[in-house]
Amino acid sequence: MKFARAGFVLLIFLSVGRSAPVTVCESLTQTLQIRRDDLLGKWFLIAESTNIMGYQLLTNELVDNSWANFVAESEDDGLKAHIHLKMLGSCFSASLFYSLVNNSITMERPYHSTGVMLNTGCPDCLVFSFKFTFGRNSHAGVQLLSRRSEVTADQLQEFKQQVECLSLPSPAVLDAKKGFCPDKSEAHETKITDLTDAMNNMGSNATETLSSYFNSQSGLMSLIDLIRSRVAALQEQ
Repeated sequence: MKFARAGFVLLIFLSVGRSAPVTVCESLTQTLQIRRDDLLGKWFLIAESTNIMGYQLLTNELVDNSWANFVAESEDDGLKAHIHLKMLGSCFSASLFYSLVNNSITMERPYHSTGVMLNTGCPDCLVFSFKFTFGRNSHAGVQLLSRRSEVTADQLQEFKQQVECLSLPSPAVLDAKKGFCPDKSEAHETKITDLTDAMNNMGSNATETLSSYFNSQSGLMSLIDLIRSRVAALQEQ
């Protein structure tokens, strides 16, 4: 499920540890039935891991936090996510569309992504394991969402173990203490930059260019500097 990757800050502009016991991993990677009504409403992105090189550094350097409100579309299997991202103290938003197909949640734009829901001991959380294509490369990831802006240490530790079971890097954990960007209806003085059109109009050349930044440490640092400069320019407007 990728409101995360509206958490995926690339789109703004435009040690895996010791293996967990098999029995624990069998439970934590069990796939659950997805029911659309259970997804509706407000969800905070607590943490996320992907196997994109440098993703954790990028998130830690740039992203404060993110949340989304999911509403049902007229189609029986449709969902729309109104996403709110706080990055470097500035507010961004986007609207993305998802569909439920064969017990998975699928997004086609700005890139293809398919996710399944995993078992969790957190009563008001969702854990999604997803596969997505960015540029010419296929990747995997996992997200922890909650109705609360923060979860307990034990709940976060369970998610970290799920990440380990899936052989993914240590997750990036977002910071609820930095304050969340408001809804547009509530924002009278806060400037919100809507990225919906920019994200949905991205072509394959743009995603390949962005993906290429991750191929080296210098490319990643250049990308971080580029995003910092563009956010600073927005703040000065």
